[in-house]
Amino acid sequence: MDPLSVLSLTSTIVQFVDFGFKVTRRLTDYAKAGIGDIPQTLETIANQLPLLLNALERVKANLADSKLDYDTRCILRGVVAGCMGLLGKVDKIMDKVLCVAGDSKVVRIRKAVKSLGTDDKLAAIEKDLQTYISVLILHHVIDESVAAPLVVAEITYFEVPIEQVSPFYDRDDLMEKIDLHLEDVKTSQVLSPVSIALYGGVGVGKTQLALEYCHRTHRLGHFKTVFWLNASTPQTLTFSLLNATTIVRRSKEGSDFEKLKFIQKFLSERWHPWLLILDGFEEAKFVNVFDLLPKYGCGAYLFTTNTSKPSMLDNIIELSKFLTLNEREGLQAQVSNAIEIKDTENALRIISLGADANSTTSIGWPCINRAAMHGMAEVVRALLDKGADPKLKATISGEGIGTALYWAATGGHTSIVKMVLDHEDKSLTVWEAPGYNSPMLAAAENGHADALRLILNRREVQIERTKHHWSALEMAARKGQTSVVKLLLERGVDPAHGQSLPLVEAVKNGNYETARTIIKTCSQGKFTITSTDLCEALISLPLSTEKDKNSEEVESMGRYLLELGASPNWTPERQGPLHTAAQKGLKGLTLLLLQTGAQPLLKDGNHHTPLDVAISYGKEAA
Repeated sequence: MDPLSVLSLTSTIVQFVDFGFKVTRRLTDYAKAGIGDIPQTLETIANQLPLLLNALERVKANLADSKLDYDTRCILRGVVAGCMGLLGKVDKIMDKVLCVAGDSKVVRIRKAVKSLGTDDKLAAIEKDLQTYISVLILHHVIDESVAAPLVVAEITYFEVPIEQVSPFYDRDDLMEKIDLHLEDVKTSQVLSPVSIALYGGVGVGKTQLALEYCHRTHRLGHFKTVFWLNASTPQTLTFSLLNATTIVRRSKEGSDFEKLKFIQKFLSERWHPWLLILDGFEEAKFVNVFDLLPKYGCGAYLFTTNTSKPSMLDNIIELSKFLTLNEREGLQAQVSNAIEIKDTENALRIISLGADANSTTSIGWPCINRAAMHGMAEVVRALLDKGADPKLKATISGEGIGTALYWAATGGHTSIVKMVLDHEDKSLTVWEAPGYNSPMLAAAENGHADALRLILNRREVQIERTKHHWSALEMAARKGQTSVVKLLLERGVDPAHGQSLPLVEAVKNGNYETARTIIKTCSQGKFTITSTDLCEALISLPLSTEKDKNSEEVESMGRYLLELGASPNWTPERQGPLHTAAQKGLKGLTLLLLQTGAQPLLKDGNHHTPLDVAISYGKEAA
């Protein structure tokens, strides 16, 4: 029996059908569970699978009675093998992009980002599946007793009388935005028309952009029927629709009412996607423009308007004037200067004129980073809305290498921190944990608890991460950022982790309130301040006099540490508390230590007594 026998074909089809139903059931169960959204292209493939599986089931049922020649069996085997390969790819993609119960927010976002990268692959798979279905029909594989659907080619229309200007400058970013809004229409996934508007001042190129989009999509076969309509007034729009009726019917007979009903019905019943361009639309002159247009059908309305943002439309793309390279460079310099002098009003004006959202300053800083550093929230918002990348860093080394989030966190501009985080969530551009360590450390070091809390609540960070070997908790303690210290301890940061104890850093730098907060917060949580920690703090206490602490404050802190259990006689390899007090000549603290049992002749690691130290440093009072 040759490998392309009827039995072999039947076995292959059984395997494919079984696999196909598993994939279909998986998608169905996922949709019912409501775990997350299914990528649109994947959903389209899922809708095609039942047709293909049904056709192959009928083939299998009738193979015993059919007389297939060798060539036909080869074609069928190739079709089934090809479909099996495509379905295997779909199954692997599903593993990568579909969420499962229990996935964290970050994992869900990561899978959503991956799904965006699979759109092209899924689109190619969808196209290949359609080809295989066509092959099945063309080679009469489906049982002849079952009537195959009659495929009737529709007459297409491309009535676009406007001429393109020369030269036309490509604006691919805007083309992509239009495509994004009309994706469901192009793939026949809508039952009622989708509306989108190109909005901008006179001369920004709205009509030419719409015209270029018409030609591109028509060449690609996305829209089989395209009509260009003058929508400046109800009268001009009505005339354009009547003209479309005449083109389709090839007749001028009938009343205007009948002609309007005809074109509305004609478009509503089109098999293929259609597109109407409503050029020069002035909303104020219409009661409701949609009264003149089809309410159903797989189509789209693309408005161009410069009077105002149409209130009746949700999908609006705002255009600015197309700028030459010299004009763009001029605006870049202007917006950079406006941000440097913190001129919000002028910066917003220049951005609205079309300045590049990713403009950089003369020293290589992205303008959005400088605006974030200066706390210019409105400017940051305008730049983000224009497409600025908040993850850009300066092209120079040194302090400028931080992102917009880093500089907002450094300056404690909480509203900008939230703005950037919201933008990342919306655009699905969230980094892995290391990307948020620097903003986290910056907020902690500079004492901005609210900004720090936002980052900790919304992003994964390595909370024990260090900057120049100093942890966030240590840096906050050194600078007396009490609210930050309390927040970090409550979030579970271990005060014993790092190159120095935060308690010691707080005391040594004269931040007594912060030191007390560390002790109290630890006593209420899972961490313990040991007697050794208290002794280390007591030894470092005299150093705080370099921070202009007066004797009363020093003695008060010393008494507090002693009462908690710090030993006045603890002598590590270096010096004990009495040694350091004597070295600094702190008479009051020296007396306090002696009164609480400190031994004046206890030797340190260098065999020096506190008396030796006081004499060598000339501290007569001590």
